[in-house]
Amino acid sequence: MITNNPIKENYNKMYQKVKIKNETDYELTDEMLQPDVTIENRNIVLFHTHSCESYTSSEAYPYTPTGNYRTTDMNFTVTRVGTELENQLKQYNYNVVHDTSYHDYPSYNGSYTRSLATVENILKSTPSDIIIDVHRDAIGSRSDYAPTVKIGETDVAAQLMFVIRNRQWRFITS
Repeated sequence: MITNNPIKENYNKMYQKVKIKNETDYELTDEMLQPDVTIENRNIVLFHTHSCESYTSSEAYPYTPTGNYRTTDMNFTVTRVGTELENQLKQYNYNVVHDTSYHDYPSYNGSYTRSLATVENILKSTPSDIIIDVHRDAIGSRSDYAPTVKIGETDVAAQLMFVIRNRQWRFITS
């Protein structure tokens, strides 16, 4: 069950029940969207271009902000989400390299360039088939906007963003 979303959806490709917003010149075909992934090794790289992206502070989980919805306290940022994902993947015997470097602090500008350099450096010593840049997607200031899915009796976040690059590191889709 998906909650009603008062903001117009913005997608330009549908694959099965997944809505895809492709903001590139690269045309997505149904053939390339087929889930035909070959994993040749057990290495996964996790990193965070925007490692300081945080969540709303609350009485139960207060933190000191270093910007709008940003903090250098890794316990309250998207980096913590990466740590949880790392723990889950390790349960399936994947070797996970989780880089928690700041790429967006003290300067947000240039964070993609800095994170790319980090990943390229990791790949020199750890060949990997799966490289994941974990982000926190902001929902903005509208209190009536809640992109969630209900699973059982629990509302969980549903909106995901993937930045997929081919082996030559050109952007393919987002």
